[in-house]
Amino acid sequence: YAEVLLDRAGALRVRLGQTNVPFGFENLVSSARRLPLDRADALNSAAPTERDQGVYAMWSPRAGRARYAALGAGLDKGTGDFGLVMLGAYDGQTANRTEQNNNLHTGIRVAYPFPVRGQVVEAMAFGYAGRYVVTPTQRSAGLAAPREFVDRRVGGALVLHPRPVGVQAEWNVGTGPEADVAARTIVERRLAGGYVQAAYHARAGGRDLLPYVRAQRY
Repeated sequence: YAEVLLDRAGALRVRLGQTNVPFGFENLVSSARRLPLDRADALNSAAPTERDQGVYAMWSPRAGRARYAALGAGLDKGTGDFGLVMLGAYDGQTANRTEQNNNLHTGIRVAYPFPVRGQVVEAMAFGYAGRYVVTPTQRSAGLAAPREFVDRRVGGALVLHPRPVGVQAEWNVGTGPEADVAARTIVERRLAGGYVQAAYHARAGGRDLLPYVRAQRY
């Protein structure tokens, strides 16, 4: 992608190209920094590759950029600076797939990290809407499907970064294509799911340890 600054302070910028879509917390965390072995299906199913081609506007004032920079240092599991507000208009077919219906997905994510007694709590809300096309390659698994589906979700997250105790929770609801294996078809239906996770940052034998436990539902 290419990124263009729209003001001298660098608070407002636009990305053109392929980057993370504005949905969720864990979807924006790099795999190199993510604590769990994999992302939660309930949120990652909204954007299985986490990225898509589009135009993304991000607004983050100086204080916000400083806090995201601090969360990007050390063992913190931050997303990096995707702005306090992130807006996107993108294909909706996920990364490295061509647009199928000339109908862009539109999404928004609003987040704010604030300090609380030496720790950092990050609250966020996010959502998107569009129409998703099930391609012939995806139908080749033997599941029949109409060509196009409504694809829309809203969700929220609350993250207490591990200093040393951490808690991370996300939930989303919406409508989208889901496999009905018994009927051998893909249908449009309501969905809901999320997870809650607890972690602890400990030092043992000169090494950093971050054990965690997670419960999820989708």
